[in-house]
Amino acid sequence: MADYLTRTLSRTINQLLLLFGGIFLLAFLLCTVASQIRGAGESAFGRGYYYFVAPGVVCHETGHALGCLLTGTKIIHYEPFRPQGRELGHVIYQRHNGNLLWQITEFVIAFGPIWFGCLMINILTRCFGKHAKHLSFETCFPGDIFPSSRSYWLGTIKAAGRMLFDVVRLWKWKSSLDIVYLYLVFCIASEMGLSETDFAGLGTGMLLICAFFLVLNIVPAIGMKVSDWTFRMCKYLFVVHSIMLFVLIIDILFVLLFVWPIRFFFR
Repeated sequence: MADYLTRTLSRTINQLLLLFGGIFLLAFLLCTVASQIRGAGESAFGRGYYYFVAPGVVCHETGHALGCLLTGTKIIHYEPFRPQGRELGHVIYQRHNGNLLWQITEFVIAFGPIWFGCLMINILTRCFGKHAKHLSFETCFPGDIFPSSRSYWLGTIKAAGRMLFDVVRLWKWKSSLDIVYLYLVFCIASEMGLSETDFAGLGTGMLLICAFFLVLNIVPAIGMKVSDWTFRMCKYLFVVHSIMLFVLIIDILFVLLFVWPIRFFFR
């Protein structure tokens, strides 16, 4: 019995780490680095910085709004961009406190900016074609049906590195559209991270999802099917992880090259 419970728990943890672990970690790091960028922008340009990154703010709030639409949640007020203090925009939606299903719904809404931000960067990269060479993620994804964690994350790093290499090859860019692409990617990347309020809405929903997966894994036949489905989802998660890592690298480089020098100068 103890061995059975141990295997069940191990299988559940593995599934949850594959589906949510990387995204949670990257989302937290994005939030931390993005706060550095916004702080430096505010110090250097005041409220003018908010208007400079307005496309990213609109993308962030639209992600929340789409989360509401996908979960059938009523949107009371949607304001994609309106700087008021530290709040640059908001989505007010109808809440159903005390409802267990609602906690999972809140999880989906809170993570909306991550999914939508990755989608928009992918679409922009495709649209700008020759100006920002589109990476074929399939060439970096490990060939195994069920890749190991090591090969999976090495492939993710390779994909993110290729995207970064394509972006910084400025000497091969010959169109003003390249600047537009860089600007839009920067705006989305700097505002894609979740806010403290967003993270606050994730806790209970994540616990319920963990409990749901544990219940499914108690029945071995169902648990194995869930594992199989989880591994097959890796190919789609690979794109999300690669874009998030690419965005994180861009944000970190921006902090090192601009944010810290600006803070040193204004100090």
